[in-house]
Parts: sequence; structure tokens; C-alpha cells
Amino acid sequence: MAESFRERRELRDRFIRAVYDLRDPNTGQAMGNAIMQRIALDPDNPADEARYVEIARYFDEIGYIWGEASDYSIVSMSELGIKYAEVEGDLRREEEGRA
Repeated sequence: MAESFRERRELRDRFIRAVYDLRDPNTGQAMGNAIMQRIALDPDNPADEARYVEIARYFDEIGYIWGEASDYSIVSMSELGIKYAEVEGDLRREEEGRA
């Protein structure tokens, strides 16, 4: 079953927020399994793993993260990705305040 555009966007939003939140303060790295669990994907499900890699590759291609290990099992966030996550978080809080 194909994902809708909204579902894909929401999953991407949750992914980048998870990477931002789960980054180790010393290394800046986040573990893929923890990210998957945070965004409600099952690390033991091949279809979910493929979705995770697809999302990670998307953010890698636009320069927000990069993979530290195969299939993005460890990722790091770039300064651009950090700024994006922080601005998106601010915009969401602003939106929620108006609702």
C-alpha cells in the first residue's frame, strides 16, 4: 500500500525530530534502531527498515544528516539539519499556541 504524501511528510518530520532528540551529546550520533522505535517503525520488520533507509537517504541527500554506518544504523546531524529541526520545532510550538 502506498503512503500518502501527508503520511510521508509526517514520518519525515518525526524522523528528523528523533535524530535531533536522540543525538549523543558527546559524539552527535544517533542510533538507527532508537530512531526507528521513536518514529513507530519496527527495526525487525524489513518493510519498516526499508522505509527508514528511504527517509534517511532523503535527509542525507539534502545535507541534514549523514550515515556513519551501513543502512544508516548510526547517523549524525549536520549544522543545517540542527537548524532545520530547531526552526521546525519553533514553528510547531507557535502553531500550537494559535490553535
